[in-house]
Amino acid sequence: MSLSKKQLSERKNFIGSSEAKIIADGSFSDWAKLISEKKGEQERLVTKQLQFLFDTGNYMEPYVLDQFEKITDLKAKNRGTGRTVDYNGTPIHSTYDAIASDGNPIEAKTHYGFLSMDEICELYGPQTQHHMHTSAKDYCYIVVFFGVHCRMEYRKLQRDESWLKMYLDQCKQFWHWYTKDIMPDGFEMLPPVDWTDQVTINMSDLECWDSKMQSEMNLNAQDIIESSKANKIADVAKTEIKHYLPANCRKMVLDLSGNLQGDKIIVSRSKTNTITLKHQPKKEVK
Repeated sequence: MSLSKKQLSERKNFIGSSEAKIIADGSFSDWAKLISEKKGEQERLVTKQLQFLFDTGNYMEPYVLDQFEKITDLKAKNRGTGRTVDYNGTPIHSTYDAIASDGNPIEAKTHYGFLSMDEICELYGPQTQHHMHTSAKDYCYIVVFFGVHCRMEYRKLQRDESWLKMYLDQCKQFWHWYTKDIMPDGFEMLPPVDWTDQVTINMSDLECWDSKMQSEMNLNAQDIIESSKANKIADVAKTEIKHYLPANCRKMVLDLSGNLQGDKIIVSRSKTNTITLKHQPKKEVK
């Protein structure tokens, strides 16, 4: 969705549902970029093609909601209404595409790619859970117009309470960084949302589980934990280096010293203002 200057200004005052995926799946650098955008330090650049897709989605939204009413016998009421709730000092806001006549929020989408409905539900899982939190409901409808095959489909997604608990904690950490300059301590990429009625099990309930498998899984888990810690340290380091790239600079080279003499860190800015960082090792002497 394309946002007006007024809407962008308002988003400085809360965490919106369109930011849910970044909060849930992002890295330190993703969070730092979002904070910079919310503070007005940098502008989110959108390509003409992406802007066209946003505009088309906005144009199609009333039609998608009207079709939802026809295929469900529910009414899509209170279109474009919003609500902000407080979570331990963190303002969390939703602007709902509509509210169904059974009280549950509705998220309307227009998709011109080749994702399946299940993949769409996974992609927008954080946003729909965000809506369920602000609306205090156990369900959220997602209705999609698939442009490639010109068809409609909808799902009734259920609330994932355990996921929401982790998500709200990350919202709080993000807000503290944004408002108080307190960097998060130990946040991780959240697991996928469980929006279906499939069962949850403990791995020890598997028939193949024994003490040997427990030891093997402990080693695997240790590798995952150490990798997560290393990724966190790397993300912080990348963010700190990127911070020094001047606004009018396309490429910045950091020549390393000591044991890393000859290695370089290259920081580059793309035409769409995406900042990337890569390690260039020294050339080996033959």
